[in-house]
Amino acid sequence: RALHDADPPVIHRDVKSANVLLDANLDARLGDFGLALRVPKANAGAGAAAATPAAPAGTLGYLDPAYVTPESLSTKTDVFSFGILLLEIISGRRAIDVQHSPPSVVEWAVPLLRKGKVASLFDPRVAPPRDPATRKDLAALAASCVRSCRERRPSMADIVQRLVVLSKAVSAKVWNGLADGLAVVGNPCAVVDIQKTISKRAAASNRAESERESTSALAFDD
Repeated sequence: RALHDADPPVIHRDVKSANVLLDANLDARLGDFGLALRVPKANAGAGAAAATPAAPAGTLGYLDPAYVTPESLSTKTDVFSFGILLLEIISGRRAIDVQHSPPSVVEWAVPLLRKGKVASLFDPRVAPPRDPATRKDLAALAASCVRSCRERRPSMADIVQRLVVLSKAVSAKVWNGLADGLAVVGNPCAVVDIQKTISKRAAASNRAESERESTSALAFDD
């Protein structure tokens, strides 16, 4: 958000999981600004020297399909990439994984969302939010970021506001427990046991929630 709110805005162009770093407090930090660009001001003076537009660049699987020419670069380019990242976090799948069909996380997730199969979208190894409405809101946020029509994607400011609200409804007990376990357990086998326990609890929770969850389709359009 801070990048897009700058004057002129800074577009990262390579938002992806590999460029998200965690500090000592497990707070996420965006790194690798090698492809970042400042968007020229729309009201630049006629006498100003025009910079040569940079060719489209990014990482396969995260690259906005609407970003096909230098002139089509927009802050919504980063929004699309963030939507892919959000789908990765929710589902535990990679942006592109040839071991799955379809390999694209977007092509896999969007049909599920349209059919209302929200529970199927969440990583079975991690307990999802208990509230069905929260699960739908998270899925809808990710879906809105990867819309093919970039004008209909939210801004990063809107995304931050929605995530702040959703974060209050998502319990972090599972993650906190795992982090504590990794910090104090020296035996790798014990850590594996912790992970197995979390996976078993998550699977049981998923089954129970799937039975209670409404099968109504999630509204999604391009």
